[in-house]
Amino acid sequence: MYLLGLEGCFCLVVHSILLVIYFYIPCEASPKVYPTWCINGKFEDSLFAFKQIADNYLILLMMGVYVITSSGFRITGLYLVKVASAANWITIDVSWTVLIWLFFLFVPSTWNNLKENFDYVQLIGFIIQTLGTFMFNEIIVIPLFGLDKQTSSKLDE
Repeated sequence: MYLLGLEGCFCLVVHSILLVIYFYIPCEASPKVYPTWCINGKFEDSLFAFKQIADNYLILLMMGVYVITSSGFRITGLYLVKVASAANWITIDVSWTVLIWLFFLFVPSTWNNLKENFDYVQLIGFIIQTLGTFMFNEIIVIPLFGLDKQTSSKLDE
């Protein structure tokens, strides 16, 4: 739990510093390249974000839910590393992200006229990352270029 608290404090300090820096970076919205990056002519307008939170209690509620679920996810990860290994944790972490990607690829969100847009280059990169993680943990063994020579099953023979 100490490590989880340390991680939270580190992230709070780093993000607080970055938010101040981002507040003073001017930018212009471009409809072709991420039009939502610029808010009120700034890279990040924290004062506007606080106003939105004050105006809509659902945002504050969702922030609370996010903090609770994120903390549970981190606690689970630390416990898994303690009883198993960091490799197991990374595999589960990548698998969780794969499930989220697949959900939003095949079940597009049409709530409130919102649609998720994906860049296929990101998808290809994510597939490569996932395959690399699965190969490292020997969930997938590819018998090409000698990649199957140093697996745990071959070493046990």
